[in-house]
Amino acid sequence: AAHAWHVALGPHDLAALGMAGVGALTPLRPLPPAAAYYAVSPSAGWRCLILDAFDVSLLGCSRGSAGHAAALAALVRENPAVAAAAGAAADPLALPDPLAGLDGHARRFGPRGGGLSEGQLGWLREQLSLAEEAGERVLVFCHLGCLKDGCAAEGLLFNCDEAKAAVDSFAGTVAAWVSGGDPAGGYARDGHGVHHLALASAAHCQVNHDAFGALLVHDGHMTLRMVGAGPSPASRPQGWPDTLALPRSGKLVSAPPAGASFVFMLVSLWMRVLQALMVPVAPLLRMLTDESGQGQADRRQGMAAGDGGGSVALGRIPSATAPVPAPPAAEPGAPPQAAAAPGEAEEAQGTLV
Repeated sequence: AAHAWHVALGPHDLAALGMAGVGALTPLRPLPPAAAYYAVSPSAGWRCLILDAFDVSLLGCSRGSAGHAAALAALVRENPAVAAAAGAAADPLALPDPLAGLDGHARRFGPRGGGLSEGQLGWLREQLSLAEEAGERVLVFCHLGCLKDGCAAEGLLFNCDEAKAAVDSFAGTVAAWVSGGDPAGGYARDGHGVHHLALASAAHCQVNHDAFGALLVHDGHMTLRMVGAGPSPASRPQGWPDTLALPRSGKLVSAPPAGASFVFMLVSLWMRVLQALMVPVAPLLRMLTDESGQGQADRRQGMAAGDGGGSVALGRIPSATAPVPAPPAAEPGAPPQAAAAPGEAEEAQGTLV
């Protein structure tokens, strides 16, 4: 039954058993000098990556090795207590307060911490690239986390930023990063939809308290079933999530250049200003337009009426109904007047009007 287990070793395993004795816990872990990280595919469409969080460390690397030297250099640079111990030729692992003087995320640089080597980071990127090309989802299992504020600082990799950048480079491929370096437990979801689960440590539970669970994988989501200790109330007061949505597949579309975004913002702002200025003017423009249209209609009607019987200013005289005054009666004895020509009669009528 032990051959079905894949173990992400922690500092307690290494401190108690050493690198030579952990093989009993991890029968599928490659033996030295081969790298201790590997990949398995438990189901079609899924790839699990079991990382070695102590590839660069004091606990997981023998003295004189490249991993031990890189870890010691990082600790001396970032941890004042370790720097003082190294100057006095003391063992950093025996310090009574190895995190003295460290605050915030810097507390990940403890003597019992660890990180990923450059070789393992390159392998991680390669595996994520292969999974993306194959359309697979990836679950990463590593004793230490990569998301700052996703767990306690002591539960982070030395080079958590580099590991997180590798995951971000293949957005939508990694579904979850599962770790166990935060004794209190924690949960967070990053901007790409990756679930970061820091499982509570059973070694720090009270008597008769448990800390274990199962992550069930479905076609479109995952389900988390935890028993016993929950995540830290300070960071996750609502407890463990039940349903974990899968991140969107494929690469994220890159954002437009900063210059283009700035120009678009200026154009949008100018259009909004114009729209705001036009709001109080709109009723006046409609009124002027209506009056202008009515005046044009009146002039058109007047011109149409004038074609039949003439017009005076804007008034109209219908030619069919306008009465024509009778000529004055002739005086007795006056000679009869000659009839006017048709043109003269029309001129006279026009004059009378």
